[in-house]
Amino acid sequence: MSKLTEESSCMQSESDLGMSAMLETRMRNEVRNNTKIDRPILAEDETEQIRRTLQAAINERAPVQLSYYKGGFIKQSICYPSCLDLFSRQLIVRDAYGMKKNYDFRDVIDAQFGPQ
Repeated sequence: MSKLTEESSCMQSESDLGMSAMLETRMRNEVRNNTKIDRPILAEDETEQIRRTLQAAINERAPVQLSYYKGGFIKQSICYPSCLDLFSRQLIVRDAYGMKKNYDFRDVIDAQFGPQ
């Protein structure tokens, strides 16, 4: 095989790899978009129970396992709640590394006391 033919076949196989990677990425995105859910709507008593759990965790400086809605998915985090402002509907927490995070209270789906 000539050097020119080897180079063109090498370039073609690299191009094929790029196309297959693009197709794979598109397929992953399509699956991800198909598995997204709408934000769950909680009953008033569920919201009240979450509020009580978070307030108790703030008072006791205890960790909680927080389930929250983000971008079509339910995610979980173990964190230390530090402030719950019901007027602005914001929850401020610190993660295990001490980093501060804000959550919209409407996105909080569940809060359970976590590991000590």
